[in-house]
Amino acid sequence: MAFKEELSQLQSLHIVASRFKHMVEYEPDSWKLFEPSKFIYSYFSFNTFYSVDWKASIENKQVINYQFSENDAENISEFNKIKNLIEFIHEHLTREQLIQCLQEIRFNMPLDRVILELENIQPDSRISQSDKDEFIKAFKQAFENQNLTARGHKKLIRLISSVRNNIFHGTKDIIQMSDSKQRIRLKIYTQVLTLTNSLLFLALRNVTPELEVPSEFRIRL
Repeated sequence: MAFKEELSQLQSLHIVASRFKHMVEYEPDSWKLFEPSKFIYSYFSFNTFYSVDWKASIENKQVINYQFSENDAENISEFNKIKNLIEFIHEHLTREQLIQCLQEIRFNMPLDRVILELENIQPDSRISQSDKDEFIKAFKQAFENQNLTARGHKKLIRLISSVRNNIFHGTKDIIQMSDSKQRIRLKIYTQVLTLTNSLLFLALRNVTPELEVPSEFRIRL
């Protein structure tokens, strides 16, 4: 399969995840949007993207995933895969492009309210008080000051990854995920994930203009 077609398929995954809406019937004939599903699908897309060795992919003009080895010492950690993805994104975007994308984000509530909602993050076995503080600091830097650095971006994703682990490994049950405060935070995390995925395709358009990534798909929030 041609490189352009491979990337088009990955981009389709991002577009579907960003538009996805999952309704649940919480009582007979009564349905409502279930935010955890959109978070899960957005993280699934993100997981797919950070599993790609983008430097090798660009050099070889084909999508190359990190390979699993029977020798654990040769395997790259999830953290380093994410680190490599974020560094690839920031290496290939201009500050002006980052600012433009940050300005396009809408959280459906004033930014100061968003930050107040993030203060409700509860530290647990996977999320320390320091993780929470660093996340809020990086969030303010990105969305109040329009300054999303690679370092701050990694701090945002680190906490979001811990939330994902809590959902998938049972720390958070369905009742907790349905809590109104938790649902608001999941919406915020989903926006950050969707932004990250969108920034990847903008970076790819910069690196490989021949791919002709449609401009209307630059960012999907």
